[in-house]
Amino acid sequence: MILRADLHVHSCLSPCGSLRLSPREIARRARAAGLDAVALTDHNTARQIPAVAHCCRAAGLLFVPGIEAHTSEEIHVLCLFERDDDAVAFGDYLYGRLPPVACMPEKMGDQVVVNDAGEILGALDRFLTNATDLTLTELVEQTAAAGGLAIPAHVDRPSGGLLERLGFVPPLPFPTLEVSPRYDLGRDPLGLAGRHRLVTGSDAHAPEDIGRACARLEVAERSVRGILDALRARTP
Repeated sequence: MILRADLHVHSCLSPCGSLRLSPREIARRARAAGLDAVALTDHNTARQIPAVAHCCRAAGLLFVPGIEAHTSEEIHVLCLFERDDDAVAFGDYLYGRLPPVACMPEKMGDQVVVNDAGEILGALDRFLTNATDLTLTELVEQTAAAGGLAIPAHVDRPSGGLLERLGFVPPLPFPTLEVSPRYDLGRDPLGLAGRHRLVTGSDAHAPEDIGRACARLEVAERSVRGILDALRARTP
């Protein structure tokens, strides 16, 4: 079966994300966009996962717990998990690897944790869009050890893209790469598709972005495990 999945969505916890990206609004917009699944990928934390997971599953969506991690080389990587608890624990690990730079909301954006009703529970102090002290290789190894899958994010984009930072795809276990919505998948100008599965996600920073781009995945079963198995498969 084919599932439509937006694997790159931020919430109000990401400082670059709109405060309108509440758990209920994420679920509502994903349903309205006709998605089957959505992944929450806030920057270097997974503290918003419990509330978003609850709202998405209540709306009949598959929910993929994730994080958008930043390596020391300033490469952005989607780290996707099957279990919420594993993602939250890994997010806490990444948060501890951030430099102790305080977030100033008036200049950097809000970093609020909310419940499923959108009520503010607290805020995270460290600025989430800084780079961690983990290299790309270390991040991939640590993600796998925690049971997750690492997918380099928007590899074609100048900011945070793997190709912009390194100039090539290193020999790491990357069966899947994410490209930005502007990338021409049919023409594949960078010649990536022969070696990797290519997916696109919205990288939503506002509610109206959700589902504007999504991956179409052929899965063996309608489950988060089915999605991750498809992304791990070597052959597109």
